[in-house]
Order: sequence, then structure tokens, then C-alpha cells
Amino acid sequence: ALAIVHAAIYDAVNSIDGSNTPYLISVPLGKDSSLDAAVAQAAHDTLVELYPSQSATFDAALSETLSRVTKVVPRLKGQLIGKIVAQVALNNRVNDGSDVNMTYTPGDQPGQHREDPLHPGQGFYAPLWGDCKPFGISNADEFQIAPPPALNSPEYAEAFNEVKSLGEKNSMARTAEQTIIGIYWAYDGTAGLGAPPRLYNQIAQVIAQQKKNTPVQNARMFALINIAMADAGICAWNDKYRYEFWRPVVAIREADPGTGPSGLGDGNPDTEGDVNWEPLGAPASNQSGTDFTPPFPAYASGHATFGAALFQTLRQFYGTDKIPFSFMSDEYNGVTTDQDGNVRPVVVRNYLTLSQAELENAVSRIYLGVHWRFDATSGVEQGRAIATRIFTTKLRPRK
Repeated sequence: ALAIVHAAIYDAVNSIDGSNTPYLISVPLGKDSSLDAAVAQAAHDTLVELYPSQSATFDAALSETLSRVTKVVPRLKGQLIGKIVAQVALNNRVNDGSDVNMTYTPGDQPGQHREDPLHPGQGFYAPLWGDCKPFGISNADEFQIAPPPALNSPEYAEAFNEVKSLGEKNSMARTAEQTIIGIYWAYDGTAGLGAPPRLYNQIAQVIAQQKKNTPVQNARMFALINIAMADAGICAWNDKYRYEFWRPVVAIREADPGTGPSGLGDGNPDTEGDVNWEPLGAPASNQSGTDFTPPFPAYASGHATFGAALFQTLRQFYGTDKIPFSFMSDEYNGVTTDQDGNVRPVVVRNYLTLSQAELENAVSRIYLGVHWRFDATSGVEQGRAIATRIFTTKLRPRK
């Protein structure tokens, strides 16, 4: 949804400014067209279509913005541009595969994804998302990552022992800061937080304000970011259900012979199972219940892939990795509550470079006990590659 909205906003702005190549369409009604009206109308029309239950909120926001555009002809021209680009953006996604559902049957062999045993019946999220039509790349298979390490490999054993220690619910090895890091980056789709792309857009907003972006720069940057993240999600899910790799909570409980549906164990002499192991878990923020393991395969990490798409786009947009910034996560904003109803404190974290934040985001999932180290590594590689392709081929400055 964010990619559709920001692509429409970009084409609206670019129709008036003309500095860059269009994403889908340019509507040349003149530079006297109101930029504010065009942006507001494009955002409104896409959002109303995507989230019809919130149309009253979007209608009010549009009316407020248009009331500030006092010149009638520029306002009307801007609105027309916004309407046209929004419709083109929406038409472009008709039958894109995003609304296709399927029943997923998990395997019963070691290494294969199965439901979180602490949350039976959680189901399997978006097994066909990898077949969606991409936004900026031609094919998700082009960005396929290498398979995860073999269960009997030293690399797997190392990752197993790391997450078993650091990601355990009552771990004595995980530091207080690592616990904060795990929760700080979570945004696991709960009420008042949303999914990770919202977090990454919030970070982009902080940096855009810090860099004093112009409206034209913002339109291009946020379109690039959200197109890259949309394709990162498609590619990540393409590989998640390609490899169907198990999550730590299943792997650790079924590591030894005699456990799991097959009774085979993982076959690795350097791993030791624990049938009662529990992860710290993705936080059930702003709701009652227990923390959980996400309902889709582990490899690669969506957080790592989305985050790398963001930070690589920012690196290329600004031409440097050295962008210090501070950020307050909504997981720690003095309002959000944990699963027991306790309000979490305000936490502001400081970063010297984009890479520092990118790595912290990727490994945060290990501290929650829901991902492997190789999930993070491959996710970052995939997200960076997707962002680089989109930045170098889409929404390019005119020469």
C-alpha cells in the first residue's frame, strides 16, 4: 500500500516539477498547478481505495489541505493531476496477485517450517506473496538468495547455539540493552504500531527533516524507499516459502532424535535440543496475550530485508553512509504497553551511520529468539541488491 501511495504522490509532483523520469505517468498541466493540491489528491484517492473504512479521515485531511490553496485554477489543476495519477497507480495493481489466498500445508521433516508450538492454530501468513507483481524489479527470482546452511553444518550449529542462548525467554546471556534492541525494532503488526515498513518510513522522515529535503526531493526519496521495500517484501516471501526453513522455537525443541513429527532430530552433533525452550518472542505490544514467533518461515528475515532496502536507498540518495541520527521507536514511546499492560518507557537510540542502524535492525530478531544469524545476513544482502537496482533504474533525474 505504501508503494502505491508514494508512487502516485511522486508522479503527481513530477508532473508539475518534471525533474525526473515518471514512475507510470506524467500529466503536464503546467507548472502553475498546485503541488499541495496534487499531492493531497493523489494520496487521498489511493488511500480511500486501499482503506475504505477510513475514508472519512482521508476526506477531512484532503479538505483541510485544499482549503489552504487559495488560488482556484492552480488548485483545480493540481487536483486533476492527483486524480489521474492515483487512478493510474491503482489500475497498475489490478490483478497483481496481492489478494490471492491459498491453503498451506507444512512439511514434517527436520528443517521445515511449522507453527509456533506455543501458539497452535496461528496459521501461515501469505504463502503466495512472493508471486505478486513487483513494483520496480522485473522478477523476484532474479534476487533469489542462496539456500540456508545445511542442518549438519558448523554454520548452522553456530547460529543455533547463538539464538538458543541470546534469544531464550529468560536468557542470562542476553544483556538488558540487547533486550531493548530486540523490542525497539519489532513493530510486529500489533495495534498502534503496524508492520515494519511503518517503522522504516518513520526513520526516513527523521532523516529527511534533518537533511531539510525539498518537497520534490521527498516525493522521489519516499517513492524509491517504498518501492524498494515493497519489492523487498515480495522477494523475501518468495524465498521464505521457497526454502520453508524452520524457526528457532521449532528447531530447538526438535533438535534431538526422538523429537518432532519425524523423530529424526537435526543430525548435527554440535546442537543440543530443549523440548521446553521458549523465545523472548516478537512483542505482543498494546494487546493482551503472549509474545510469539511470526507465522511464516524464517529464511530470510523480513526485517533485515526491509531495513536494508531502506538504508541502502538512503545511502544512495544522499551519497554517504555517514548520517548520524537519533530515533524514538513507538515500541518505546512512553505510551505503548507490553503484553501485561505495563507502559514501556521512552527510549531514544543514537546512530553514527546508516550501517550501524541497519545491522542493529537485522540482528534484533536474534535477541527475540525468532530468527537465525544467517536470516539477517542474507536478508541484508537481498535488500541492498533490490534497492540498488531500483535506485539505478527508476525515477531517475533527467539529464
